[in-house]
Amino acid sequence: QNGHFEESFWIFHLMRHFHDEVNSTTVSTLLSVLGHVDHQKWGRGIHGLVVKMGFDSVVCVCNTLLRMYAGAGRSEEAELVFNQMPAKDLISWNSLMACFVEDGRSLDALRLLCSMIRTGKSVNY
Repeated sequence: QNGHFEESFWIFHLMRHFHDEVNSTTVSTLLSVLGHVDHQKWGRGIHGLVVKMGFDSVVCVCNTLLRMYAGAGRSEEAELVFNQMPAKDLISWNSLMACFVEDGRSLDALRLLCSMIRTGKSVNY
């Protein structure tokens, strides 16, 4: 957000290289930085690392992945992340709905809302 993407990525690299103490919060934070800059190549690389490290079952990491792709205008990739999530919270549902609306996919957003209601999730008005 503040223009220090390269430094963030370098620190992440050093953490992995020297300590291997990377957790889901670290990955989620790095993904949120990637969502604010045009570095989709890095985002896809980190996405692969998320899968390799088993963080693709962590809801907050998946939500950040979803928002990263949504922020880049890649609603198809965001939808793929959503569909592969083993568990979804309201943030997951709302993030994908917002992504669809921003991408001009209003009918998909409405279908997703109906699907969310069918799963028993409460709707905040």
